Amino acid sequence: MMSRLVGTLLLAGWAGTALAAADLRVAHLSPDAPAVDVWLDDQVALSGVAYPAFSPYLSIPAGNHRVRVYPAGSQINPVIDATLPFVDGQATTVAATGFLGNNSFGPVVIADTRQVSMEQAWVRFTHTVNDAPAVDITLDDGTVVFGQVSFNESTPYLPLDAGQASLQVRVAGTESVVLSFRPVTLTAGTTLSVFATGSLAAGTLGALAAVDAPGDGSTVLPLEVAGTSLRAAHMSPDAPAVDIWLDGAAVLTGVSYPAFSPYLDIPGGSHHVQVFVAGSSSNPVIDATLDFSPGSATTVAALGLLGNGSFGPVVLQDERTGSPSQAWVRFIHGAGDAPAVDITLADGTVLFGDMVFGEAADFLPVPPGSYGLQVRLAGTDTVVLAFSPVELGAGAVLSVFATGSLAAGTLGALAAVDAPGDGSATLWLENATSVGEGAKPLGMSLMDAHPNPFNPATTAVFQLDQAQPVSLTVHNILGQTVAVLQEGLLPAGEHRRVWTASNQASGSYFLKLEGKDLSQVRAITLTK
Repeated sequence: MMSRLVGTLLLAGWAGTALAAADLRVAHLSPDAPAVDVWLDDQVALSGVAYPAFSPYLSIPAGNHRVRVYPAGSQINPVIDATLPFVDGQATTVAATGFLGNNSFGPVVIADTRQVSMEQAWVRFTHTVNDAPAVDITLDDGTVVFGQVSFNESTPYLPLDAGQASLQVRVAGTESVVLSFRPVTLTAGTTLSVFATGSLAAGTLGALAAVDAPGDGSTVLPLEVAGTSLRAAHMSPDAPAVDIWLDGAAVLTGVSYPAFSPYLDIPGGSHHVQVFVAGSSSNPVIDATLDFSPGSATTVAALGLLGNGSFGPVVLQDERTGSPSQAWVRFIHGAGDAPAVDITLADGTVLFGDMVFGEAADFLPVPPGSYGLQVRLAGTDTVVLAFSPVELGAGAVLSVFATGSLAAGTLGALAAVDAPGDGSATLWLENATSVGEGAKPLGMSLMDAHPNPFNPATTAVFQLDQAQPVSLTVHNILGQTVAVLQEGLLPAGEHRRVWTASNQASGSYFLKLEGKDLSQVRAITLTK
């Protein structure tokens, strides 16, 4: 702990030795250095100074003084040993910066201003993060306040109007935000020195504002890093459980398909996101550095299939503040082997059109109520999936993901509840047994074809509860009819129809069984 008494004894030792005096403040700003003792000439000036801290200003005789910094309790092998000039009437901060671990540890000497302006606040910036690049300090609208500041560089003081300011740290000359801070109040009559602190590699970047004046110089105001919300989603049906790492540390473990994590509060800015097979920390399946805007909500979702090379991350900007009078819904196409689709109401009204794999629609406000949704081949009337009505309440924000695999016959949909709640709640959309409205349909059921995948022939199997006219057709991914397997009246019971596709190309097709007020679809895959 820094001792004010030691500073007083220091003055007593030099009483009468000089008329001219200077102010000295010492700052410990090296994250990996131990607590230190600071010696001035042959006297202990400060003891047990730990990171991060600023001493009070000590009044010392003007002139040259030897400054030595030892690990606390030691008087051998100083980590800093330098003779420095101190000017009459000048305030000076000697800051220990850098890292012991890479031999960048050393002193930086900064001339301070302890005067104040009663009309404005005076602010400057000092870069003390050894493993960070040159940076710009900006307002949140991108206006540069201090530009191209490198390690151990200190800017001149800048007069700023009193009031709230939202500051950001950006990689110099770019729009890449490294850190963003919650609004800080700048008070007229205050002089502040803002120091970047911590380590980029360790994920501990931050900032401290030392109050140069008024006061004795030891007051420090932490700048609160503005956070962002991050959610991870495992939406790849053939991928194993995974661990998710953020900036070199595991934040979620054992996440299996299909799952959404709660939103995690993290600092805004750039973060290194890695996804490993659960229990492993090598060969990440996803490895990306992503920018997270302060105050935003983001979902990083693993979509697609490992088996066909479509597996990868999609980054989604979420909404977590709904409308008190409406529900907000969007759709994300996450089925890696499915074609482009339209999301419609039961009457065919298109909500989200021509959605391709990996694409996310904007949020759509809809009145509260019950909605029966369908998935159709893009631009056609061919219904691939139909869901039982889902209730959408005012204030709800939902992200609906197409899930599963077309080839495996596991297509479905999962709605993640972005708000209210912590983001981890999900609602499976229940597959409906019928499509359309009106009278109760005559019962029928289209089973899985076998074999599937097939080459060149497969057998379609369906059952009828009672005699009725039905059609059984085959469609390609464009919705075009490529074969008619049945057309007309059939008795109750089980029926089989063989499709031989010798003259068709490899790919996905759809069996479509239609009766009165009823339609069912099954996906099949031809492999040659």
